[in-house]
Amino acid sequence: MACCGLSGKGTSSMAGLLVYITFSVGFGGFGLILLLVPSLFSRRARLWWKTLWTLVSISVRRMFNEILNDAYFWRPDLKCIVSGKFFRISPAFSGFVFKYFNLLVLGLILCILMVITGTLMRTIL
Repeated sequence: MACCGLSGKGTSSMAGLLVYITFSVGFGGFGLILLLVPSLFSRRARLWWKTLWTLVSISVRRMFNEILNDAYFWRPDLKCIVSGKFFRISPAFSGFVFKYFNLLVLGLILCILMVITGTLMRTIL
């Protein structure tokens, strides 16, 4: 497999993907909860529940794969550059950074947003 910088794909929006994931899982979960009790008594509701469960589980797997493997806000080769810098320190850690780069960056962004939000809340209150 070639390096991610050589994939030839353009960048897509991480925010758009996260909104899509949130709505898919939210509405899918809400639908599963609504169909849970009727599926105990009705064969048709059970069929709808199984169909919705299959749809949500497959789409969540695909979305997770999309988050792990594609480039988003940054240059496509940045993942390769950063993991190459860590290769001198530890090859195992470098592989971890390469595999989970998008999730690590997303976690870092969320941590920074939580610190900023907490600081603003303390200042306001």
